[in-house]
Amino acid sequence: MTDSPTLSNPDEDQFSDTEEEPKDRADLKKALSQDRPETPEWMDNTQHILSEAQQCKVISSVLREESSELRNLLERQQHDSTKNVNEQLKKKIADTTALKTKLEKRVQALAAEYESLQRLRMVAAQQLAAREGPLQIAERRVRIRSQRPQREQIYDSVERALQTEYRDLRNAVDQLTSCIEAADAHLQKMEHMEKQLQMDIDDKNMAIQLDQDCLDLVVNPDKPLQLGGGIPKLEATDAPRRSQGVPELWKKETDQLLDEALKLEQMGIRMKKNLKSLITQIREANTQSNNLSNGALKKKLAQGTKLHASLSHHLQEITEEIDQLEATKSALNAAMKQREKPLGTVQRRLAIRQQRPQREAVRDTVEEALENELAAINSTMTAIMKKTETIDKELKRLQQAKNCLLDDLHDKTQSLKLDKNCMEIISDTELSVTQNRAEFSGTLPPMGSGGTVSHNSPTRRQPHTAR
Repeated sequence: MTDSPTLSNPDEDQFSDTEEEPKDRADLKKALSQDRPETPEWMDNTQHILSEAQQCKVISSVLREESSELRNLLERQQHDSTKNVNEQLKKKIADTTALKTKLEKRVQALAAEYESLQRLRMVAAQQLAAREGPLQIAERRVRIRSQRPQREQIYDSVERALQTEYRDLRNAVDQLTSCIEAADAHLQKMEHMEKQLQMDIDDKNMAIQLDQDCLDLVVNPDKPLQLGGGIPKLEATDAPRRSQGVPELWKKETDQLLDEALKLEQMGIRMKKNLKSLITQIREANTQSNNLSNGALKKKLAQGTKLHASLSHHLQEITEEIDQLEATKSALNAAMKQREKPLGTVQRRLAIRQQRPQREAVRDTVEEALENELAAINSTMTAIMKKTETIDKELKRLQQAKNCLLDDLHDKTQSLKLDKNCMEIISDTELSVTQNRAEFSGTLPPMGSGGTVSHNSPTRRQPHTAR
């Protein structure tokens, strides 16, 4: 439909802008011209416009319906998408919480095992420190008995027991030192693992809280976030940063960490078991070797005391025998001197009677009696001389035996004195062994406090053949 022409008002033209005058004249010419549509054409145009308007209305209605359906679809998609995201968030929170629970349990178990191993390590350190005294005593005993006289330098049961005790103590110190070093290294690994587990727990706590914040945003968008309150909002044109991690690897890494922690825990349990067994074995072995050495030393001391008494008794008997032989020898010498005067008298008598005249020089009974008396005196004196020589030989033999007894008695006295010195420190050894059975209480001794003596065991002596 076209608008009807409008005539210009002369009064209005007087006040109109001079620049608009050509335009008004063109409109006036157009309105007065005959080049305009007729009535049928005018109606057709109107019908055409109406038809187009009706089509536009239909199209608009269809668009509105499609838009409504699209909005409904978008709302359903948004609802489904939000529901799916929420479900995934809840599932992720549950999975993360489950892993965190496993981590927390493993941390607790690892911490308990750490404390248990640490306490046992302290007991082992106490046992190591407690071996220092017995080890020094064992070495001191071996050194004391090495000062025995040559006659007593035999590889007896006491020396075997003392060397066994020393080797057991030395091995105990070495084994305890090695176990303590291994326990320290394992404790460091457990401590490092506990830190890693705690870091993973902290990360999972943060992840759970962030996922929970995301979940709470749907219900209450205006709720202050626990961890994400300072995070800037993303604009429509900003592309969100895509995570690089893979869910399977995320769980696998935590599972690997849990497996490593479990292996450390199990290794700590085995280490504790071995350490307990070692401490028990060391206690029993040290107690047994200590009792064996003390028993052998007491037995040897009793034997030495008995031999010493026997030597003293035999020495006394030999001394008495020597004194008696000396007295007999003196008596024989006196008898010998007593025979000298009668011998001289008989000899003088025979010499006097040899001066008889030739006629009177006959072998009469007097001469025979004098010769018999002389022969008897000479025979007696020869017998006394032979007996004296025999007594001298016996005295020499007895004196040699006495000297041997004196030397042996001196050596036995020295040996008994040294064994008694070893006996004097038995009480210290027994006290140390008794303290080893006590439970640990107090501060941890520094590493390397036990076993300050040389690692070389005393040299084994060769057997000595006694006289």
